[in-house]
Amino acid sequence: MIALLVATAFAAEPVVLSSANTQVNWTEGTLRAEVSMVRNTALWKGTRATEKDARRKLQARLQDRALKLPVAGTLRAADVMRDWPEVGEQMTQGLADGMGHWQVVETRYYTSGRVELVGELDLTEWLRPYASLVASGRADAPNEKMRSSGIVVDARGLDLEPSYAPRLVDEHGNIVYDLAALSKQVAATQMPVLWVRDAADVDVVERVGATPALMVAQGTSKGHDVLLSSRDAARFRVLSGGTSLLQTAPIVIVVDP
Repeated sequence: MIALLVATAFAAEPVVLSSANTQVNWTEGTLRAEVSMVRNTALWKGTRATEKDARRKLQARLQDRALKLPVAGTLRAADVMRDWPEVGEQMTQGLADGMGHWQVVETRYYTSGRVELVGELDLTEWLRPYASLVASGRADAPNEKMRSSGIVVDARGLDLEPSYAPRLVDEHGNIVYDLAALSKQVAATQMPVLWVRDAADVDVVERVGATPALMVAQGTSKGHDVLLSSRDAARFRVLSGGTSLLQTAPIVIVVDP
């Protein structure tokens, strides 16, 4: 199966969760929001004023959705900002217009006077203060010969809602993998796992290499944690033990379309 994964890799549909006027792309690690406003004057300055109002509305919509994002387990972004004040201050700045980690990626003007804006927030940049705080893997950890180039977890058929830093746990609730396993350098630049709908996605090969180990999730815990069998949890520990494998976050989780 792994050989087939490498040989037939292609770009597949990303893992996207949509709600009213917002969209979270968990594969790319982005949050998008769209707003629409109509100017009440035909003057150009009226259009510019409308666009300015639209940006304020867009910022508010991005912020509202961002605060609800699941980070790990039952922890949501709003909880992170509350429980770690210094991190929260940086994340608040990250949502600011013009200086934050979001930008307008599309602007549409209509003859009717309507202005539509699409904004995009980079989740890795926005959550970097928290990820850098929690990540504690040694950048200079022993780099013995890898027993595997990465881990692919098949979580299809489960009621699993994606999160930024899902935890892999064993049947007793013990953590096998979480954000803390990453080095701070890696945590600052990429998400802890790659979410995909197809194990043959070209991004999977790039993330886990040519010889990943395949594991099948047995269930979920706390809505966002991935439960491994005792056998797979033991395999996971053996594969990563004595190496720096986990610090580079070579973890892929496959979910249903």
